[in-house]
Amino acid sequence: MDDEPSLVPLTNNDSQIPTVETTYRPVVHYPRSVWFEFVLGLITLTLSWCFWAVGRANDVKNMRSNDYSPWLWFFTPIVAFAQLFAFPRMFAELSQIEGDRVNTRWRGWGSVWVALMVISGVIAGLPDWLAIEWWIAFVCIGIGHLLLCLLHIRFNTLKQHDAQLLEFQGRKVWYYWWEWLLMSIFILIWGVLAYDYWTIEQETIEQETIENLSADYSYLSTDNTYQLNINGVGWRRVEVGAISDGSALVEFGGKSSSAYLLVFKHGDDNDDLNSISRWRFKDMQPDFKSKPSCNEIREFAVDQLSVVSTTVCSLEKGRDHEVSVSKVIKHGDEFYELLGFAREEEDTYKQVKKTVLDAAKSFSVVGMEAPK
Repeated sequence: MDDEPSLVPLTNNDSQIPTVETTYRPVVHYPRSVWFEFVLGLITLTLSWCFWAVGRANDVKNMRSNDYSPWLWFFTPIVAFAQLFAFPRMFAELSQIEGDRVNTRWRGWGSVWVALMVISGVIAGLPDWLAIEWWIAFVCIGIGHLLLCLLHIRFNTLKQHDAQLLEFQGRKVWYYWWEWLLMSIFILIWGVLAYDYWTIEQETIEQETIENLSADYSYLSTDNTYQLNINGVGWRRVEVGAISDGSALVEFGGKSSSAYLLVFKHGDDNDDLNSISRWRFKDMQPDFKSKPSCNEIREFAVDQLSVVSTTVCSLEKGRDHEVSVSKVIKHGDEFYELLGFAREEEDTYKQVKKTVLDAAKSFSVVGMEAPK
């Protein structure tokens, strides 16, 4: 009898299927081009960088498996104090992830990066009266913007180097829908503000202007009561009520909306030179951004029939320089006052200040001889 092959039952061990060992791949955002972040940050005035910081903190959390709270990073791009502690920690985490595998040129600049970021943030956030010039704030905001772009490039370099070890999610190019929405909102806001500013400014000038003044302008009131000279470019006579509450006799506006000259007549029975000067001194203070330096001079006119009180307040520090002058003339039983004010940037302040003070010096009641 021919030998037949015997059937041997399979054991449990024989039925096992070989398994493939899988490696954990951290989930991170695609290394999107820095230009997308640059444009988005400019349009949204750095607000988009707040969301960016949350995303990068989440990337670090996944790559390091550390106890990170990404949403706590939301305000770090705009709060200088938080940057002192947050970004050094992030740089330390990135250095651990990079090891010796990734180009380490970024590490030597970590301290410089943090220092520049904090200093620029502090200066940009200074109150108006502490900052030297308005453009310095914009320069500092721009520096912070560029520094965040550099940090984004560092993240991209790491992700591109370790692409085989990572799992990417999100948008590789262009923007998320909410970023398009955010950008659209800001573009709409910028457009509306620019349109409103331009149209309102032009309409206001056209509606309120009675006449544009020459560089050497002399004004005599219609009743031949008072007079003054205005020596400056860009001044115009405007309708009464355009600047004051309607109680002025005549109003003049400067080239900027924060420069003006007003003439008042005070005729209350209870008015005297002291009460008018004290009231005006208190009334002038809120126009300044901080406490100004003031001085008052009183003198008789040459004819000895008029008493003149001149109060000048000035604040010459910070982004804007300010000056205010009140000249009150008591002539007989009547009181006439010239009130002038100007808030200008440093490069135009001296000329506008001279115009305001010279106008006050020339202001007089007709028939009165000015003090020597």
